[in-house]
Amino acid sequence: MNAPYSARYRFHDVGLDLRADQSWLVDGLQPVLGPMLARPVGFSGPTASILVTSHPEEPELFESVRRDAEQRFLHFGTEGYSLDGNLWLVDDGAVIQLPEGSTEARAWVDETMRDTPEGYHRTLIVAIIELFRQLGLYQLHAGCVAKGDDCLLFCGGQRHGKSTATIAMALGNWGYVTDDLLYLRVTDRGIGGQGWREDFNVGEVTRAAFGLDDRVGHVRLDGRYAMDPSFLSAADDSTPVHPNHIIFTQIAPNPTSTLSPVTRGEALRRMVKHSPMVLAAGRQAEEHLAILQQLVLQCECLDLHAGQDVLAGGLPDLLEAHLAS
Repeated sequence: MNAPYSARYRFHDVGLDLRADQSWLVDGLQPVLGPMLARPVGFSGPTASILVTSHPEEPELFESVRRDAEQRFLHFGTEGYSLDGNLWLVDDGAVIQLPEGSTEARAWVDETMRDTPEGYHRTLIVAIIELFRQLGLYQLHAGCVAKGDDCLLFCGGQRHGKSTATIAMALGNWGYVTDDLLYLRVTDRGIGGQGWREDFNVGEVTRAAFGLDDRVGHVRLDGRYAMDPSFLSAADDSTPVHPNHIIFTQIAPNPTSTLSPVTRGEALRRMVKHSPMVLAAGRQAEEHLAILQQLVLQCECLDLHAGQDVLAGGLPDLLEAHLAS
């Protein structure tokens, strides 16, 4: 198929090629690829590709890959529009087939991109996650900070305090790695990780407590603020960080925060719960689960019941005292 529009990216030492039959399909992926850089000439790392098409030529286009491809049904839904499509995972990448009616689809994408990353944006990240797994990078939904030989992961559900804990530690002279997504990989030192850095969400309480008025952007549909993390002290991301503590956050109505141990079995269960892509249909699901198992074994696992002292800047003292004990 003729796919004249393309862009080439890299995320640390892996590459991603995007090809499409219409220019807006390439442009629509830009918000998803914010943490990725343009790939330099001479790049030699492992590379995957995504082909995005809106042409109704499915039988001819996919006949050569149908036997080995994994197909997923995709539902693109946002206010006023509801479209269905397919994601095909093949050996060297992915093919995303959008439905017919590209004019309608483009209007839907343009409307969606004005506010929150839903629909087309969120669906494309599914393809990227799967392709990264083919290249040996496995997604973990977590915040992460690092300092010296210590690397802390903050895991938990939405509105459980991950972003607040990450900001508190970064403002306390810990290096910011990521607020939301860490890509895990096997290294000679165990399981390492590299952060996917992009704008993240903070609530009103966190915004006010840390004086972030001049750092936050627009208010999202869920009432939280978009924030660019570039002002936080960034960890060196030239090499993977190596987590040695997993901290499950939850907000507690107490004046002071407390830490308590979590068994490794319980920790693994929670990490799978908070990373549903682990169990998604895919050839790398078993490897992804094994990565999480190995990560849990190399970490001390803790519950953090985050009290009001976190908002007063007390979290670095609490965690550093624990690390020193």
